[in-house]
Amino acid sequence: MENKMTLDRRWVICIGCIVLFLSGYFGSQLTTTPAQANALDATTSTTNNSQLLISSTDLETGKQITIIDVKSKAISVYLIERGTGKIQFLSTRNAHWDFQLDEYNSGNPTPREIQQLISQ
Repeated sequence: MENKMTLDRRWVICIGCIVLFLSGYFGSQLTTTPAQANALDATTSTTNNSQLLISSTDLETGKQITIIDVKSKAISVYLIERGTGKIQFLSTRNAHWDFQLDEYNSGNPTPREIQQLISQ
């Protein structure tokens, strides 16, 4: 009986989170002016409890959501399709090793060249 209650509670929490997310998403779409819509193209929010950064970008096909788990350095990208609301998982990556590089594909001047200029 305890297992069933735990499972039921998890489903309630899961469904509650989904409802809150969707109501916030669709609510923001219904109440935005054109000026606000441009500002929402690259919104970012931080949740201190779980160390998540969330960014969203409007695309022709829907809204792209990027979630970064700061603690584990993982990045996941989703697409919420316009009209259907279908959520599509696009990609994920553990960026731990990315952050170990000093530079990659950064163009000139490189960080090392800047450091040398400052040292002179």
